[in-house]
Amino acid sequence: MLPPAEVTRIGWRIAFLLGGVFGICAALLRQWLQETPVFKEMSARKALAAELPVKTVLSKHQTAVIISGLLTWMLSAAIVVIILLTPQLLVSRCHFSSTLVSEASCLAALSLTIGCVLVGWLSDRFGAPRVLIGGSVCLMIATYLFYAATKLGSAFLLPLYALVGLTVGVVGAVPSIMVKSFPPAIRFTGISLSYNISAIFGGGLTPLIVAIFPANDLFGAAHYVAALCLVGFAFGLFLWKNRIQGLPAAVHFSLK
Repeated sequence: MLPPAEVTRIGWRIAFLLGGVFGICAALLRQWLQETPVFKEMSARKALAAELPVKTVLSKHQTAVIISGLLTWMLSAAIVVIILLTPQLLVSRCHFSSTLVSEASCLAALSLTIGCVLVGWLSDRFGAPRVLIGGSVCLMIATYLFYAATKLGSAFLLPLYALVGLTVGVVGAVPSIMVKSFPPAIRFTGISLSYNISAIFGGGLTPLIVAIFPANDLFGAAHYVAALCLVGFAFGLFLWKNRIQGLPAAVHFSLK
């Protein structure tokens, strides 16, 4: 609603101020949260990790670290490319109206929020691995459909950006899988290590990888997202087939 000059001068700060308020609210709400039954039981049995958790994670849970790290890369790439980089590409490479692109990107972000909630519900009902398999396929199809439609003009930008944003919600299955990948005693350390290492490399390299594709072609970004969807599909298939028996000793799943 602000004119461009006001956005540059003061408007961009509003989001950060709101983020600070939400952060304070989250800290206050934390006072009313209870520890999980699993953690309470561990504390009662004094079953927390006896040695340095990072050492335990790296020495005994390499498989879980690899799975969590690559799925985090998929998560980072989907959000960075489709939600964060694509609006800029639509303006600079497709020459769409910046106002229209802003509306479309907001709609995609809203759809992503809905998609994450939907994926969480489906993961509880059918198991995260199966949702990851189906969601990866849907994300790949929606991504190619969206970028192909950009060549036809802006007529389908809003509905297709909303659709691809909804399918990005498949990333909501990743945290569920990561939580179940590590035993409770070193779960926090395992997730933190896997996520942050992958986010550094995946999130940092993604803009560079997208930038090397031809300036007049958005399919390079689609190919990159599709490649990581294949990673998500492969791991979802692996976890689904080995969901109860036959899992590597380093992975601790209890999935449907």
